[in-house]
Amino acid sequence: MPYDHAPSIPLRTHASENDAPKSQPMEMTGGIEVTEAERQQVVAGLRALGFQTKEAESVPHCCGGRILYPAFFAFCLLIWVCAFGFMAGLIVEATRNDDGLDRSITDQNLTIWSYVGFTNPDVWYNVEDHQDEYGVCRNGTAQSPIEINPLASYMINVADGDTIGTLVNYPADPVAFTLTFNDIGIPLYTCQTPPDCGTITLNGATTPLHSLLIHTTAEHVVSGLRLPIELQLLHQPDSATTHTAALAIFYVPESSPPADNSTHPIDNMVDLAIVAAARGLSAVSASFVVAEMVNPDSGFYAYNGSMTTPPCTEGVAWAIQKRSMVSAPGLRDDYFGLIAYPGNYRLPLKRNNRRVESNERIVVGIVCASSLREVNPDSGFYAYNGSMTTPPCTEGVAWAIQKQSMLSAPGMRDDYFGFIAYPGNYIGSL
Repeated sequence: MPYDHAPSIPLRTHASENDAPKSQPMEMTGGIEVTEAERQQVVAGLRALGFQTKEAESVPHCCGGRILYPAFFAFCLLIWVCAFGFMAGLIVEATRNDDGLDRSITDQNLTIWSYVGFTNPDVWYNVEDHQDEYGVCRNGTAQSPIEINPLASYMINVADGDTIGTLVNYPADPVAFTLTFNDIGIPLYTCQTPPDCGTITLNGATTPLHSLLIHTTAEHVVSGLRLPIELQLLHQPDSATTHTAALAIFYVPESSPPADNSTHPIDNMVDLAIVAAARGLSAVSASFVVAEMVNPDSGFYAYNGSMTTPPCTEGVAWAIQKRSMVSAPGLRDDYFGLIAYPGNYRLPLKRNNRRVESNERIVVGIVCASSLREVNPDSGFYAYNGSMTTPPCTEGVAWAIQKQSMLSAPGMRDDYFGFIAYPGNYIGSL
């Protein structure tokens, strides 16, 4: 409908504006005053950005006489936001470790080593006020942990019959420990009265057990696999010895809780730490049976390395139990909830021509089906000519592979892993 009562608004023409003196500011609708010099600057800016413009006198005016300042400002703001986001992405990417975990952190104390941010294991040597003390973390030639390949040429198979049980002398009764938390909240369990907590004998020296430390994920890697948990039993020198030794034990979760509701020592250790942290307790006394933390019948690997936390002191005799132990389902997640994710582990370091000993030679055998119960006589099969899958890898073997798989008891795979040296007894496809 027509606007019969619209107010009469005097029209302003470009001609009247152009007639204004060039040295005076020109009044424009909307309350913005722009001089000729300012307008020329805007036109030059628009042309630099690729806009097609007309004569300088007429370009700034549009939309009822309003200049293009708001659009130009919004465009510049958009460019700034995009640039800021790009730079922020570069910063986050720069703080990632080679395991793919984001280790960035804000408001971090740069004088305390940690597993995240600007004081993560890659830069322990550069922690403020500790450059001289922690320098060996970078420059050392016998650092721990390492990766072990049981089939590598650097392995020394001593085959002397020793087991973990012949190395350690841990009491079968509970002994007293004190739980404390270090500067980054990692629980440490310290023996109250060494050597009552037991000893280990490596390289001809017997060293008393000093403390227990849980790492998630495991620090040592065997055959390319890193297990969920590694318990380290740290043995420190006393008046009778100057040697330092450590025993590493891998843990894997049980498939289901035990029927008798029994718990493992490492489960009790984590539960105690969770309760102490929730109550704000700085020190708690508790007792553990150290002998239950190891498998005395297991074999082991041995090598010379260092402590895996600053100051990364070298000259540590390491033993790594081959057979893993079991923990409660979900224990690793519970521990992650206690400490700062992504965990408290150091990635493997260079071996630097160090030898690794194994207490036993690799023994390979073949288990044959004792009855038709181990096979399905109705199944189809694949057949090909190949070789034995264990040394000496003799060829000329006619293979038949049953198509239909069989069933086993729940948890049997974990039970077998507990019996043999994890990560198993298999060879990759050839």
